[in-house]
This record gives sequence, C-alpha cells and structure tokens, in this order.
Amino acid sequence: MNQILETALKVIEIGSISFGSVWLNNHLERKSKEKKKPDLYEKSIDDLVSPILELIQYEINPIRVSYWEGVNGTNTLSGFSIKKLSMMAEVIREGEDETKEQMQSIPIESFKRNIDDLRDSDDDYIVSNEFKKYDNLSALHARFKNKTLIAIKVYTKGKWTGILMIGFDEEPRLFTESEIEWLRLQAGRIGNLVSENIK
Repeated sequence: MNQILETALKVIEIGSISFGSVWLNNHLERKSKEKKKPDLYEKSIDDLVSPILELIQYEINPIRVSYWEGVNGTNTLSGFSIKKLSMMAEVIREGEDETKEQMQSIPIESFKRNIDDLRDSDDDYIVSNEFKKYDNLSALHARFKNKTLIAIKVYTKGKWTGILMIGFDEEPRLFTESEIEWLRLQAGRIGNLVSENIK
C-alpha cells in the first residue's frame, strides 16, 4: 500500500512540475509578446530626433532640416531588395511648406546622384550645389528651395541606415570646418538615439 501511495505521489509531483513548467513558459512567452507590441504611447523617430533638428535649425538657419531612413520595401523576383527612402522627421524655417507627408517610400533611385556621392565619400558627408545641376534630382530640390545641400550619413548599430539632410536657399552656402564637424556630431547623436530605441 505504501508503495502504491509513493508511486501516486511521484506521479502527482511529476505532473505538477510539468504543469508548472508549461504554465511558466506560457506566462513568460505572453509577457514577452506584450512587451514587443507597439502602441500609440511609444515615441516615434520624429519625437526622438526633432529636438536635434530644431537645434540645427536654430544654430545655422537652413531652409529645412530632415532625417531620412532607408526602407527595405520589397524584393525583385531574383532577390534584390528594392530600397526606398522615407522622411522620418523635418524641421522647416517659418513660412515654408512641410514636405514630410509627401516624402514617404521614395525609390532610392530618385536620389541616385546624392546617394552615389554620399556612398563614395570618405568623410561620410557631401555638400552639393544643386543650383548648378540640371537633372530631375536638382528639380526636386529646387521645388523645396534646396539650392545648397549638405547630406550626412547616419549610422545605427554600425550600419548606414539614414541621412541627415540640410537644405539652404543660398547660392552657394559655404561651410566652415567647425560647422561641418558640428553637423557630423549631430548626425552621430541621431544615430545613437535611434540605436538606443531599436526594438
């Protein structure tokens, strides 16, 4: 009788351990999923980086300052990714039109000249006198009064994922070395902020 009782107690003990283990796993998995669910309380990239863009606007008075991120939209049938750019945040001079809503999921080819120059830059930035160019990209910049443009790579977690783009309505806008270094520092700050908030 004692042996039957001991066996029954072992079965109950094993069953309760298994049940407890299953419950704990399910509970932890549910909690993990709850944490990953985005909601409207989360800060957007715009919320994170706009204070930096506002500082740039205040310090050097460009016509517009924007932060763009690469979007890996869809793939071709052969497996190549179709890259796009989306404006994530924008600060403009008073009286200018906002462009952020219009600048979503733009094919990267639309910015090919700027992107190619930026890709080839050893210094992670370019200055482009768009008022001296005569192509579709310069026409796009002219539409938003970007006559001189400085574009700086933004890295998140060691990868080039974004661009800090600053447009001026001056022909040309000249930059001191200290201005460029300061702007590169701001691009680094943006990259750090975004990296810290990647899910």
